[in-house]
Amino acid sequence: MKVMGAALLVTFLCAPVYATEVTQTKSVPVQADNLFTKADKDQDGKLDQKEFAAFKQLQEERMIRQIKQRMSKMQFSAFDKDGDSEVTQDELKSARIEARQKMMQQLRERQLQLKPVVSTAVDSAKK
Repeated sequence: MKVMGAALLVTFLCAPVYATEVTQTKSVPVQADNLFTKADKDQDGKLDQKEFAAFKQLQEERMIRQIKQRMSKMQFSAFDKDGDSEVTQDELKSARIEARQKMMQQLRERQLQLKPVVSTAVDSAKK
């Protein structure tokens, strides 16, 4: 269940990347039919409990594989600043600098949040 929830969250967050892929992917019913066929080991056109469990596992594996592929595309896009489908050393350097700046900003924000708590604790101890 946690995998499904995480997958839905990632799907929602990755919507802009998905939009470009929609026309290129197979339709969902065809994919589900293929999974059904793979899970239906005795080929009777029905899934018993064991086969249904296998069907669910196949669905989760496919979803995880798709999420990993999409995340990889998003990561590449984050480094490819000029959108030319290539990452240069300058783009990598720029991404490192940007990441370092964000990290330093987060550290500063945490320090600002901690100062009042620390000083209040010290003031309380003096009384």
